[in-house]
Amino acid sequence: MFIYASGRPFIRGGVTAVHADEGAPYDVEASELAVLQDPRMSARSPAWRPLNSPISQGEALARLLAPSARKHGFNDALNRIRQAMTMPHASGSLLIKMFNDLDTVIFHNKLRRRIYLSWRHLTQEDPELIRNPCAVLWGQTNPANFHGQPRIAIELNTQAPWSATTRKDSVGVLVHEMLHAWFMVHCGIPDDVIVAKGMDVHHGYYFHSARVHIEQNFGLVFLEPVASMR
Repeated sequence: MFIYASGRPFIRGGVTAVHADEGAPYDVEASELAVLQDPRMSARSPAWRPLNSPISQGEALARLLAPSARKHGFNDALNRIRQAMTMPHASGSLLIKMFNDLDTVIFHNKLRRRIYLSWRHLTQEDPELIRNPCAVLWGQTNPANFHGQPRIAIELNTQAPWSATTRKDSVGVLVHEMLHAWFMVHCGIPDDVIVAKGMDVHHGYYFHSARVHIEQNFGLVFLEPVASMR
């Protein structure tokens, strides 16, 4: 789920950083992990990667669905993901460490350095959560320059019950947010097209089509970012 800057979606808590030599074992480049989690990175930073000119949601979907070029590093990334998926439960450090490999395998390396990823204590001020006190917010994706953050930002909620999820489900939460980021990188923040019951302007035809592609081709299950725990 992503929130527009005009709203008041959450109360920010402290950021929990992940380091390459701590937490769950995963072969990750320490410098890239630091870039991914650097809240100060801006257009003046050497590692800055600007966004391209916006394209239509249809073209962004077509690019996502196109066969991967499987360039250098693809097979290694795929093998690391497969090995990590054998673990039974979620791991906060592992999700962060897997980001760039998931980008390589699913998102054609288009998110790397364009996204700021963090764990945060999120308190959702959303009518759906007010109506359903048993619901839980897993994560959210915010557009560039929201609350002063220059990059598109994915925030995973430290308060969500990650220990109660499978590894596949927890990775699915991250990939769900990465898919929102994909469309932001390519299209900005246009409303999606609603063509069926249950869709909304954030999860419409284009998001659903991409979601089905990812679930069928990569065996992931997308938990809803705001999901009932009943």
